[in-house]
Amino acid sequence: MHSAPNFVIILVDDLGYGDLQRYHTPSIDYLFENGVEFTNFHSNSLCTPTRSSLLTGKYPQNFGSNFERALVYEFDAEIGLPLSSNTIFKALQNNGYATAIFGKWHLGWRDQFNPMRYGFDQWVGCKSGEIDYQSKVNGQGEYDWYLNNDIFEEEGYVTDLIAKHSVAFIASNPDRNFALYIPFTSPHTPFQGPNDPADRFIGGEDNIDWPKDGSADNKARAYQEMIERLDTAVGSIIQELQRQNIEDKTMIVFMSDNGAADYGFTSNGNFKGHKGALWEGGTHVKCAIQWKDGILPGKTHELTHVFDIPMTIGSIAKVDFESDGVDLSKLVMNKVPLKDRFIYQRRTYRNGNKQVSITGKKWKYVIDDLGNEFLFNLQKDIGEQNNLSNTHPDTLKSLSNKLMDWEKKF
Repeated sequence: MHSAPNFVIILVDDLGYGDLQRYHTPSIDYLFENGVEFTNFHSNSLCTPTRSSLLTGKYPQNFGSNFERALVYEFDAEIGLPLSSNTIFKALQNNGYATAIFGKWHLGWRDQFNPMRYGFDQWVGCKSGEIDYQSKVNGQGEYDWYLNNDIFEEEGYVTDLIAKHSVAFIASNPDRNFALYIPFTSPHTPFQGPNDPADRFIGGEDNIDWPKDGSADNKARAYQEMIERLDTAVGSIIQELQRQNIEDKTMIVFMSDNGAADYGFTSNGNFKGHKGALWEGGTHVKCAIQWKDGILPGKTHELTHVFDIPMTIGSIAKVDFESDGVDLSKLVMNKVPLKDRFIYQRRTYRNGNKQVSITGKKWKYVIDDLGNEFLFNLQKDIGEQNNLSNTHPDTLKSLSNKLMDWEKKF
């Protein structure tokens, strides 16, 4: 019987499935080597949907079509995660855990949607989807760095600051169970390495013509520096757990919120597509769970999803938590295989078009935003190159019916 561990969830932003092996990332590699690596793990295809599922264990469709895309201030300034939502951090907080979030929120701008209202004792970070790594200015030209409920003026590179506050929180809770959510902004745009200058400033004409992707002449160089600095940040968090002699009794989850965007220097490995799409390149992401007291290192090829994480944490912490996902604790602790399952996705665009998909262990059925149907045997064709919709009509019909039944729920 294991005592309930601490929990650290590290969520990185727009990291492609093929990115890690291209750069020097010894600290992130350490988590994969000493934990369970999920080779068939899926996020939702964008920032906001994944974050809503990671906290609530629910399909984003539960919160309306706005949560099937990334919230954008221009259109969504009044929208946020419903306050009635039960988050895993709220459940843990109610059971005596110290809780904190350091990093990117992206689940609502208004004060009523402040992270402190969703089960966190502390917060340092940004509300928006992306900020300048140096100046902390967001895409609306506003300074976007907060301490709990208030603007917080702080110098430094955002990745370093997120790590600094995470380390301080761990150091302040060596003898109390804690749950720490660390949603890094890296390596999301703008592409700025730690020594690149700020691109955005409060006031002035520069606010009109910012380069969205950053002003670095060599963005591939900046991207590499961002990932390697991210790895350094992850390393500092692991080192603090070791320094406090609590690494073994801490469950660390590492994952990306979606695949990489379509830049020439990013990589989603052998997968088709990119961030924002329901092809494997948009949703099939890196994930590992390390808990040295509770699980042995290894790999699992079971079909898993971001909304499984809260359910699993609740089970291990012995906290009641309802979820659309499944409990992975027996899988990671005792290698008990999962029952056959399907994962459903829907991505709605602002013009009303949508993509929908249903994914199982073998078959995946997709309707793209033009209404075209695709059927893939992922066991033979993980790159989604061979559309079998015409040659397997019975399978297509069966999956189509399941998908329609799921959509009727929302």
